Amino acid sequence: MSALRELDQLTIQEMSMVDLVYHLLKEAKEPKPFDTLFEEVMDLKGIADEQRKTLIARLYTEINVDGRFMPVGDNLWGLRSWYPVERTDEPVVAESKKKKKKHDPDDDYYDDDLADELEDDVLDDEELYDEDLEDDLDTDLDEPLDDELDDEFPPFDDLDDDNIK
Repeated sequence: MSALRELDQLTIQEMSMVDLVYHLLKEAKEPKPFDTLFEEVMDLKGIADEQRKTLIARLYTEINVDGRFMPVGDNLWGLRSWYPVERTDEPVVAESKKKKKKHDPDDDYYDDDLADELEDDVLDDEELYDEDLEDDLDTDLDEPLDDELDDEFPPFDDLDDDNIK
């Protein structure tokens, strides 16, 4: 009987599923299929079949995220510590940035673009200029003020300094 199975049920219940998988793989000393690992963990914890369906995705995610485990193909999972770290013989070289080309004053390509942009700006300004709007504004200024305002206030010239107290 394995050391994990010798633990009391309370200790097993308190352990996380992913820790149980770790101990199962450590005792087996060889990779195991995920389905086998899942069933062994469920049996150890005494989880009913109805609840197992809800826990399978959770355990799979936890194994994927936990750095102690490593997929070794065909749904087999092993401990990362069993496998040496892969090293590459290729030197790591930082990618150099491309330099911008300097503007050549003799190059007509850029000059044409600038002239086109300036011409477009002038056309945009002309489109914004609305003669009808200007005529409307001039007409409004030429109209006399409302007569009611004239009646309310006496003309400025009629005011006498003597009336001011």
